[in-house]
Amino acid sequence: MVNCPIIIDPERDDFRSLSEHILSCAKARGFYAEQDPFGNVLVRKPASGRPEGCCLLHGYTLPAASIMAAVLQDTSHALPELEILFTKRDKNDRTSAWDFDMSKLKSKHMINLDAPGEEAIVSSCSGFARLQFETTIHHVEPAANAIPVNVRIFGLTGGNSATEIQKGNANAIKLMGEFLFDWYNFSIDTQLVGIWSDALTNTIPNECYAKLWIRQDLRENLDRGAWWFGEDLSKRFPHSDPYAEIQVTYPMIDRSDRTWSPMSVDETGRILSFLNLCPVGMINRRQDHFDEVETSCNLHKVDTLEDRWNLSATVRSFDDDQKDALRDKYELLAELNRIDFISIGDFPCWNHKNVSDLQRRYEEAYQSCLGKTVSVIGLHEEQEPILFVRAIPELEAISIGVNHKDGWPDEESAQRILTVLYSLLEGRTA
Repeated sequence: MVNCPIIIDPERDDFRSLSEHILSCAKARGFYAEQDPFGNVLVRKPASGRPEGCCLLHGYTLPAASIMAAVLQDTSHALPELEILFTKRDKNDRTSAWDFDMSKLKSKHMINLDAPGEEAIVSSCSGFARLQFETTIHHVEPAANAIPVNVRIFGLTGGNSATEIQKGNANAIKLMGEFLFDWYNFSIDTQLVGIWSDALTNTIPNECYAKLWIRQDLRENLDRGAWWFGEDLSKRFPHSDPYAEIQVTYPMIDRSDRTWSPMSVDETGRILSFLNLCPVGMINRRQDHFDEVETSCNLHKVDTLEDRWNLSATVRSFDDDQKDALRDKYELLAELNRIDFISIGDFPCWNHKNVSDLQRRYEEAYQSCLGKTVSVIGLHEEQEPILFVRAIPELEAISIGVNHKDGWPDEESAQRILTVLYSLLEGRTA
């Protein structure tokens, strides 16, 4: 087992401090290092015993930065020339690798260090698009015969929209859209105040709540509709979401409370129609790997702030044509309901049709160092190597990573992967 410094430190779990640490490690040893205007840090470490070839180490996560720092400080292994690139992500989870000048790279082999665990090599990934929907709303007065209502859908299992979408777990935003649209069709004078649910990009939301105004004489109808909807939930999701519930309450509020100002009936209809029509969940499975999801979509965040209603969605597919078609469907639905649409990020899919020499050598190094085999997988989520593979067609790329413990990278796992990495780079793979 190698003994090199690993910086598994929760205090360094931000892009700025990690970038500065890598820069300081490189400059302290006199290596070429630069940071571009987008925050990407590129370091070149000269060969130390193996002058042939050049390999790119890339990543943006804490474990990636940890391994990069260890490699930069290493003086005991005969390594080829290395290009070390640390990228970052912004508040919308957009990678700065999009903006990096790929012409600066000369490597023909790339090892990404952001994979979710050490037991698998990631050799392909789905394409990915982030979609944002917005519409302006105009506040009006609630109808004279209207009463305020809170609707809450909760108790759902949720899950990771990349790795668990095939389980069919219910999406709280989608369920809210279905319930409220059904009610709106029954009572088209319903006035929506807003809908809220806030989940991370890769999360299936497990809770959603809404505020609206309904006719006072229809209160019993709404209660009955909610009861039937709750009964239907238990039939639709008996295994994935056995604790799903819907709750309707009637708060006592001052009608002049501006936080309860509703939107118009027309705007209510447009938004609820759009939510009801939005596709959600797994669309189909891969024909070549039927146990893997090919195309999926997820609604993960919705809010209503002052004069804007906003919704965020994601689309994934191992087939770029299907991804684009699904994104076009969302755009058409938005257009039909007069809702603005933008795409704030678009990854093409990364498909390896053949086993690369780099992948084979990593498998051999893993077996030699750790005495066990490593699996090869495709991930139903975006992986940054695709940006490099598309820019440098002859590039061979794989993605590896470390395990986590209690929510943080496991230092022992990082040491094991570092051992395998040194074996691979030194050519000790037979």
